[in-house]
Amino acid sequence: ELLSQSIDVFLLPEERQIVAEAIEARMRNEAVPGRIPSAVIRADGVQREVDVRTTPFIVAGETIGILCEVRDITDDLALQREVQETAERLNNVFETVSTGLIVVGLDQRPLTVNQALCDILNYSRDELMQKTFAEISHPDDAQFLLERFAQRMGGGSSENRHQSRALRSDGSVIHVDISAEPFRIGGEIVGVLGEVRDITEALALQQEVEHTAERLNTVFESISTGLAIVGPDRRPVTVNQALCDITGYSREELLAGPFELSLHPEDVEGVLQRFEDRL
Repeated sequence: ELLSQSIDVFLLPEERQIVAEAIEARMRNEAVPGRIPSAVIRADGVQREVDVRTTPFIVAGETIGILCEVRDITDDLALQREVQETAERLNNVFETVSTGLIVVGLDQRPLTVNQALCDILNYSRDELMQKTFAEISHPDDAQFLLERFAQRMGGGSSENRHQSRALRSDGSVIHVDISAEPFRIGGEIVGVLGEVRDITEALALQQEVEHTAERLNTVFESISTGLAIVGPDRRPVTVNQALCDITGYSREELLAGPFELSLHPEDVEGVLQRFEDRL
């Protein structure tokens, strides 16, 4: 069937002229692209993408025809498009998340960074791309980070999340939470993907809460009135020393039993009712 028909039969109409000109140029030994991307229509009407390689067919020094090598690249192109679309989607995610992201290469310089990391460190993208990750780390933390980087590049399974300090462009220090994973292309580790969150304000709030708790505990223990915090199960969560002195029980004894342990039997029912009402 193929030998009895012109090649135009299985070429797309819009590509017939392109292929014809390429063949004529080959016949004249003129330089043309070695490979011609095209499409063919199969006998069943299905269109397939092909890659055509043309070579002059020479006999006794004379070009008598064209040797065409045709390779079906439909599946290859579909995979290529899928990879490109996936890369675009990943890039959109990379740029839209609020977490700072960075891929660090073998030379410890960024292969890419997202806008969130630029905002966290107050660098432009171009400026940040010129820095090694050690240069944006606090000097006291740099060696630790270098060791973790080497472990990740080697595929090691060390703790992948830790807290550290980073330097912003103005020299100010911020606290960051960092997670790091090997970054692979084609199964080969080519760098480290780092996720960076600014936790400076969170740590400051945590310290404030701890200081407040310490001050409250000092007040709780220093006043002469007996105090107890009782949970829904009627067991004390904490008691102060004044309550221990008033009841004659040790702190451990009070915390081990229900709070009515220290009540007069005739008062238990009324106190329990008020307790339930409070809950």
